[in-house]
Amino acid sequence: MKIQWGALAEENAELGDAVPLSHDVEFQNFMLSYAEPFMANWQLEVPQIFTIQSHGSCYDFDKKAVYLNFDITDDQARRANKELTKAEDAQELAALFCLCHELTHAVQHHHYGKDKVLQSCLLMEAHADTVAGYWLSPQLRDGVADLVGNIAFQLRHNPKRQTHPPGCIRRSSVIKGDR
Repeated sequence: MKIQWGALAEENAELGDAVPLSHDVEFQNFMLSYAEPFMANWQLEVPQIFTIQSHGSCYDFDKKAVYLNFDITDDQARRANKELTKAEDAQELAALFCLCHELTHAVQHHHYGKDKVLQSCLLMEAHADTVAGYWLSPQLRDGVADLVGNIAFQLRHNPKRQTHPPGCIRRSSVIKGDR
């Protein structure tokens, strides 16, 4: 079964509200400081990274750009935290997890091409969770592995569209990346 890009973007939302990340905004600069060494591991340039509010975070294969919805990652952090860490730390980790996950899709796209990534969608999503878990392993070892696992567990899963694995597999993928 081949899945088209539109099936991965929530509701085929327009990307008209996208705003590029800025080095002038402290939190966005912090996010870019993670993106640069992440992509350097694969000797790739950092793709364009935007903030967006019209739909969930995603990687757009056609535009080769990452879109991050920080409102959603903040909500995920609130639901997942369960007093495991300070609220601002939870929000930071949720945003970093999302960033690393979406950047992994950029790496997958570069190495495997759009068609192969979309044909192996569930595997590629689990792989992106594992890589994000690995990349965040220094923070996970500081005692917040449960938080990141909880964030992955409660991410959206739609069994009819089969674009992402269920939460239990996503949580397991993140934890495996930490090992």
